[in-house]
Amino acid sequence: MIISAYVSQSTPPFQLTGGTPAGGTYSGNGVSGGMFDPSAAGIGEHTITYTYTDPNFCTNTATALLTVTEFTDIKELAEKEEIFVYPNPNNGRFSLQINKEINGNLDLKVINAMGKIVYSKTGIDAGKGNLIELNLDYLPLGIYYLIADDSNTSLKQKILIR
Repeated sequence: MIISAYVSQSTPPFQLTGGTPAGGTYSGNGVSGGMFDPSAAGIGEHTITYTYTDPNFCTNTATALLTVTEFTDIKELAEKEEIFVYPNPNNGRFSLQINKEINGNLDLKVINAMGKIVYSKTGIDAGKGNLIELNLDYLPLGIYYLIADDSNTSLKQKILIR
């Protein structure tokens, strides 16, 4: 499964996390020592690969797509987003605002860059414009994806914990 995310070219370098099993290596344009540097990668799409070799010398890989963009105005971006997370980047504590009408309850999950669910909560009563506070400060630094589902829609937003 390839997961895609967007990151601003002005975002500072950040640690890549979520590769399982632990002990593998990350590679790709803009990757050095397990860190991704958006300014070094440059604007455009970049495939990040996690490679793991087990004690029996069996190797497997997983990939994620990071797109480096030129965000110029956070407020303008927030108004266009159906789900807005702030602050972003954050320390694991953040708020999210749904800017779309929700049918019934909302289910939230947070997945790491390699597709593993690291947080899940179902049945959240969330109307358009309501704020939902989350505390995920126990997670390692890195890129995560917040997915909010109602009965008709799935919304996704990248989160950077640093």
